[in-house]
Amino acid sequence: MRSILLLVVSIIIGGIITVGYFRFAVDKNPVLSPISQNKAAEFSVADPPKESVTGNITAMTGDVLWESRVATAPATIDRPVPVKQGENLVTKDNGNATVVFSGIGSVKLSPKTETDFIQTLPADFVVDQKKGMAGYTKNGTVPFSIRSLHLLTAISGEISLAIDEDQPIVTITVKKGMATVAYNDAQMVSQRQTVDEGQKLIFDDDSRTLLIK
Repeated sequence: MRSILLLVVSIIIGGIITVGYFRFAVDKNPVLSPISQNKAAEFSVADPPKESVTGNITAMTGDVLWESRVATAPATIDRPVPVKQGENLVTKDNGNATVVFSGIGSVKLSPKTETDFIQTLPADFVVDQKKGMAGYTKNGTVPFSIRSLHLLTAISGEISLAIDEDQPIVTITVKKGMATVAYNDAQMVSQRQTVDEGQKLIFDDDSRTLLIK
C-alpha cells in the first residue's frame, strides 16, 4: 500500500514539473503571429510616398499660389517651390506656371486655373483640374490622366483642357497624339471615347453628353 502511495505521489510531482517546464518554455519563447510581426504601413501627412515624383516649377509669372500637404489654404509664392503629391497650385488673373515631372510630363497653368496633384507615382500620374485652362504634355511611359468635373481623360501626347467659367462645360483640344475620355452618362452607364490629334471635344457635365469636332 505504501509503495502504491509513493508511486502516485511520484507521478503527481512529475506531472507538475513537466507542466511547469513547458509553461516556462512558452513564456520564454512566445509564439508570435506573422500578422503581428508585420510592420504597420508608414503614413505621413507632411511627406508623400517615397516613390512619388516631385515636380519642379520651371517657369512662373504673376500671382501663383501653392498649398502644401500640411497647409489649409493656398498661399502666394514669389519663387519656384517643389510640387509634391497631394499639393495644389492656383494662378490668379495674371498668373502662369509650368510644372515639370521628370520622366512623366508637364502641366502648364494659364491664368485663373487651379489644379490638385492627386497622384504623382511612377505607376500612375493623376491631376484634378478644378477650373481654368491648362496644357498637359506626356513625355514618358507613365499613365497620365486628368480629372475635370465628371470627366476623366487619359492622354498620350499633348492637349489643352479648359473648364468654362460660367457653365459646366469642359473643352479638350488634342494638339499631338491622342486622348481617351471616360465618363458616366445620364443613365449612369460608363462611356468611353477616343479623341484624335487635331480634334476638339466638348463635354457638357450637366447632361453628361459630348461632342467631337
